[in-house]
Amino acid sequence: MKRIRRFLALLLVGVIGLSGCGNKGASTQNSKKDSKGLQKVVIGAGNTSVASATEVIAYYAGIFEEEGLDVELTPLNSNPDLIAAVTTKKVDWAAGGGTIMPLCSDEQGEEMVVISGNMTEGAALVALPENIPALKNLDAESLKGKKFGTTRTTTGDIALRSYLLHNGVDLRTIEFVELADANTVIQSVLKGEVDFGNVFMTYRSTAVDEGLEILAHVDDYFPGAPCCRTWANKSDIEADRDLYVKILRSQIKAYRIYKTDKERTKEYLKKYIKVDDKIIDSQLYDYGHLGLSPDPGKKVVEDFYNTAVEAGFADGSIDVDDYIDTTIYKDALDSLLKEEPDDAIYKELLEEYEKNNT
Repeated sequence: MKRIRRFLALLLVGVIGLSGCGNKGASTQNSKKDSKGLQKVVIGAGNTSVASATEVIAYYAGIFEEEGLDVELTPLNSNPDLIAAVTTKKVDWAAGGGTIMPLCSDEQGEEMVVISGNMTEGAALVALPENIPALKNLDAESLKGKKFGTTRTTTGDIALRSYLLHNGVDLRTIEFVELADANTVIQSVLKGEVDFGNVFMTYRSTAVDEGLEILAHVDDYFPGAPCCRTWANKSDIEADRDLYVKILRSQIKAYRIYKTDKERTKEYLKKYIKVDDKIIDSQLYDYGHLGLSPDPGKKVVEDFYNTAVEAGFADGSIDVDDYIDTTIYKDALDSLLKEEPDDAIYKELLEEYEKNNT
């Protein structure tokens, strides 16, 4: 009888032990949920431009909560900061990051994956008014021997190089002068140190106010140029793909608000974006030459990477297609279309997807 009792006691200890292991797993999983049962997510989103507009709208409009997510927005405004946050898994999602620098990180062994878009276009080429006529054709003859001021691997830089390469211009005939930032580019153009320069969206108006003129907007010579993409860690996606579908559903819903409700959009962004309200208004709707579609834009990302390789920014050691995942976005969009098959914005995004990714 004692042996039986001892056996039962040991068995009970074993059951408790097994139960404890099971509870430990559940506890780890539940630790990612808040008191309402919403799944916690950290999103790195810049707050010095409207590039992360869809994430900001989704946050303040309560869309993330609709999708079962408790989102924390963390202001990260540089590519190095966003890349570090993704690779060290401090954020689940990086919004408003560039296109080329993360792919260069992938060449060094990281596994950052493009999963959607944030912003297209936005950049501009600027020059002194008296230099515009001689430069306006952007061809081999007009650009030969000219100095181009730029910040390395920015959208306007890569887009111009891509355009010139596609049109048979030898890049060696142009002197690319790499400068620290857009303000330095503006000053270099004003002083005549370079013939023309590339400035990011926020600085277009600044350049004009300083006395420069717009030579060309990036969409004049490269429509849909992928300024900013969203990124996630490949292992994080594999561990919880459904989470990223929910985030993308949120992003797409937010894009619908951007397209259909200007006042709400401005209200939400002014709570988070730390620039002058007039600049936000101008960037979002008034100035133009800007897109905020969540579409991944696989084709232009491929083009940008190939241009970066030819220009010597990237070494070409990866198959870029391995670092672009369009399926999560497509699943999110398809699920929304199933719920609202007649929604005009969703149908527009489907057409855009088929054009840009297939």
